[in-house]
Amino acid sequence: MRKKNLILDFDWSTVSVTLQLTQGKSTVIDIEDFNRASAYRWCAWLNRTSGKWYAVGTVEGKMVKMHRWLMGTPRGLDTDHCDGDSLNNRRYLNLRIATRTQNQANRPTFKNNTSGAKGVFATKSGRFRTRLTIGGTNVNLGTFDTLELARQAYNDAANTLFGDFARLNSPVAVQVDE
Repeated sequence: MRKKNLILDFDWSTVSVTLQLTQGKSTVIDIEDFNRASAYRWCAWLNRTSGKWYAVGTVEGKMVKMHRWLMGTPRGLDTDHCDGDSLNNRRYLNLRIATRTQNQANRPTFKNNTSGAKGVFATKSGRFRTRLTIGGTNVNLGTFDTLELARQAYNDAANTLFGDFARLNSPVAVQVDE
């Protein structure tokens, strides 16, 4: 007999259930998905390319990612985690079906980014180049004298092109001298 996933937590404010996975990981799902999901054994799986953990299980003899299974995502489309947390599988609060371009627009800043801003790269001259990718094509947005101007240019373009899928740079906190 297969061991079922344990319920670790139930949250009334979000009407969600936290299920224990393997590898010391857990996933969050909507309470209305609990009966359907609890019929299967879910495990934690590390995507070595992205470094993100996902809930996976075997459904009707096929390995499936929980987020795609819950959403019924058709082949050729992606399931985007709005908050970037790949173990947050709440359909109504965090998952949405997306094109590959939309899903990539919601990626965080790369770990090797030296400017600290998404889509912004320092040049050898001390200025900041801004670019974003649309459908696999890099689009240069310009070179700017300050990091803040470059961040804003990226945010404006990403907002226009990707709308709700755009992951924007947060504003830089301004220190006020007293």
